[in-house]
Amino acid sequence: MHIHPQLSILIRGASETLPANIGIDRDLWRDHSLDQYGVNGLSPLLTRDSSGTIHVESNAVRDFTLYEFLAVWGERMDSNQVVGNPVQPGESACIFVNGQSTSLSSDVAFVDQQKTVLEIPPNSQPCSAIS
Repeated sequence: MHIHPQLSILIRGASETLPANIGIDRDLWRDHSLDQYGVNGLSPLLTRDSSGTIHVESNAVRDFTLYEFLAVWGERMDSNQVVGNPVQPGESACIFVNGQSTSLSSDVAFVDQQKTVLEIPPNSQPCSAIS
């Protein structure tokens, strides 16, 4: 299987770059629990550049998820932080999938061309649908 979901990170209105070589470079590959699904010695969840494209390249057809990708990278997304960025009092951590807000407690199964945004909105705004 080979699909390409997109991931963006917005912290208080500023876009953060998704690093190249997550799941390839040993410094950006922390969790190896999915290695059995990888192809050519790589993680099945990886980035090849900093465009925000996640490559799901697996020797088996199965659902791969946002939280699995974050684990490979060694980052977290929860009510306290968004990929290393602390959520301050009064702020919210948000996940949007194709513009629709999704609960932090629900993992997101990747789909080809799906657009996922991880965000701490600016000025303590609540999570709401984005376009």
